[in-house]
Amino acid sequence: MKKYVMCISVLLLFFSTITQASGKENSMIKVDLGARHISISAELKITKYNDGRIAPVENVKSIPIVDLDRIMKEMNSSEEEIKAYPIELKQQIVAKGGVKVKTSTKAKHYYNSLDGIRHLVSDSNKDEILLLQEKDRATIRQKDKTNAPLGSSKTDGIWSGYINIYYLGKNPANTEFIYDLYTTYRWDGYPNFFIIDSVANTWDAGISSASSLGANNYQVDATSNFIHESFIDIVRKPGGTKGDLDLAYAKSNYGYLRDQLRVPVSYSETTKQVASSYVHPWVGGVVKVVLSYLSISWNTFTGDEWHLDTTFTVAKK
Repeated sequence: MKKYVMCISVLLLFFSTITQASGKENSMIKVDLGARHISISAELKITKYNDGRIAPVENVKSIPIVDLDRIMKEMNSSEEEIKAYPIELKQQIVAKGGVKVKTSTKAKHYYNSLDGIRHLVSDSNKDEILLLQEKDRATIRQKDKTNAPLGSSKTDGIWSGYINIYYLGKNPANTEFIYDLYTTYRWDGYPNFFIIDSVANTWDAGISSASSLGANNYQVDATSNFIHESFIDIVRKPGGTKGDLDLAYAKSNYGYLRDQLRVPVSYSETTKQVASSYVHPWVGGVVKVVLSYLSISWNTFTGDEWHLDTTFTVAKK
């Protein structure tokens, strides 16, 4: 669906939803002993546990962005992430607390052409793929004037995506570790087509998801605030979650799909894997998917497809 946005400097944040969801989830996390207080500002102190986690922070809506950034730094978020994240996402992460986990990620980009061929994009063939994309773009534009793309066919370099994992602690029964898995994406420029994009998360067998949330934040221009919109739809399966989003006709889109994962303590100090995938169709409708543990299989479509495979080490008991 193509969507035009007027230049309005208004930030629509669903604070009540975030606060209610965070409060419910935080109540299911065991309170640990062994902590110290850190002064973020003259008016704000946070609690930091011995394992590096930050305790959930209340009233994030009233915290200045500079203080949110300082808290995220205490949570091991990188300077790049802190600079890039919209305020809604920062507020959500700080409200839930935790600490960012060290991960190792491998990324792949595929282009699915009009002739049905799936091409792995690499440094050696990206110029060739771009020519193919320009050809397909011209064909699509000639057939469908209502979905006429803006600018070139290039998506590689405009789109970026990451997997970030935050460790929140154990459940009160001491039987599970609790993690927040975020797949974040960013469009630094106008996307070439506006259909419905989708993003999916998956994880190792034995791990489960207790809840899911997805949102797209868009910025009309460099001087305006990010505007927040929830995903159109989220489908949850035992081995994965899929969210559908309506990209805004804007200079910048930034969003995420979040799953709160439960990992049995029997997996302590072992290496586990999660994965995600983002699809950007150039024509047609919503791309359907089959999800199972560590498996994301999209139906055939024309457009871009990105995959991220990530490993992390489970916390100590």
